[in-house]
Amino acid sequence: MKKILIILAACLVSAGSARAQLWDELFNQKKTQTRYLLEQIAALKVYIGHVQKTYVIAKDGLDFISKATKGELDLHDAFFTSLGQVNPQVRNYPKAKDILLLHRATISAEKQYRGALAGKGRLTANELAYIERIFGEILKDCDALSGELEAVLAPGGLQMSDDERIERINDLYGQMQSNFQVMESFGIAAVQLAILREREKMEMENSGRYLQKK
Repeated sequence: MKKILIILAACLVSAGSARAQLWDELFNQKKTQTRYLLEQIAALKVYIGHVQKTYVIAKDGLDFISKATKGELDLHDAFFTSLGQVNPQVRNYPKAKDILLLHRATISAEKQYRGALAGKGRLTANELAYIERIFGEILKDCDALSGELEAVLAPGGLQMSDDERIERINDLYGQMQSNFQVMESFGIAAVQLAILREREKMEMENSGRYLQKK
């Protein structure tokens, strides 16, 4: 958070300096003014992908500034509005559904292993508390991943291109898959430990009975 605040502060300072320089050019250097604004328009046209084909340059300098500024805002509005819309192909991307399926599978696995451990009763209180904490952290992360997927697929939300959304969905899928694998591996190990403890106890009890008979 501190790093973000520092970056924002730097951006504000940079923007303030650029704005002051721009006004100096507008009012004191007419040639520089015209050249700068024309370059700005050209850059915007390339960046936005020709959303607005051209600007009409007026003879009156102040009128020109007003029209150019409005055109720039219109371009940015159109660009960011398009980023907020979600392509149906992105919404129907198979891995998006797979993420939710993996989330459900992880929840089911956690319930299965929790029930198996409750039936054994051979682990210590500290061991059970540790297992509960790991299970809880995995499920919490799964919830966060599903929440982020929802944000990526929601129209009017995150400003991302289709390629960026697909890339993020792939990343979320990898993380959710990893969570499921960890839940499976950790759950199996915990149950195996409980079974081992149960066998050890049975062997000790059998040994005790054998010694008593002798």
